[in-house]
Amino acid sequence: MNKKSGMILGIIISVLLTVAFVTIVALKMNNDKKYEETIIVDKINVIYNEELYVVKGIPNEIKITMSGKEEDVLKAKKQIKEITFDLSNKESGKYTLDVEIDKVSSVDYEISPKKVELTIEAIISRVFDNIRIEAINLAEGYNASLVIPNGVLSVLVRGPSDDINNLTSSDIRVYVDLKDITTIGNHALEIKCECNNKNITIHPSFIEILVNISKKN
Repeated sequence: MNKKSGMILGIIISVLLTVAFVTIVALKMNNDKKYEETIIVDKINVIYNEELYVVKGIPNEIKITMSGKEEDVLKAKKQIKEITFDLSNKESGKYTLDVEIDKVSSVDYEISPKKVELTIEAIISRVFDNIRIEAINLAEGYNASLVIPNGVLSVLVRGPSDDINNLTSSDIRVYVDLKDITTIGNHALEIKCECNNKNITIHPSFIEILVNISKKN
């Protein structure tokens, strides 16, 4: 073999080795490429004593991104149906809790948020007396007078202590709807009790009363 042929052979071998190396690297990169999927979990379950407490700060949703082999990620995805926070042994106060899920060891997880701050508040009751009863939707040309009760009502409200303590009588609405009632005389109708704070319940939420409808002179 002459010198020129030796140089050509060396170049060919070098090219072949380079191609082989690039192919191996490409195959390795392809094998190392991870499958990724993101899910939004909006089923959040909080365990606590609902008769004594309310819980604030519960997130609407939690975002979870999983990466790894496709079959492992799909398996991990099926395992996550809801996220639960257990406050069954907790009393009033603020608690920072980790978001915990069943994990597949071969899958990487990114959870947002990773932690949540939940506040437990005791439920208390309070009575509001002499809440004025409104008559709404009275037809033109008619009068309405309450026979029973005498125009005011006492209501019991229940809810988180902070909400109840900040509540005023102006936040409570008690009314009777007289829409389409034009027959002269007494009518047994429902009074409805409402509050603009959705964390609070009112007792009774409605009550039957007697309303007298008459024509204006």
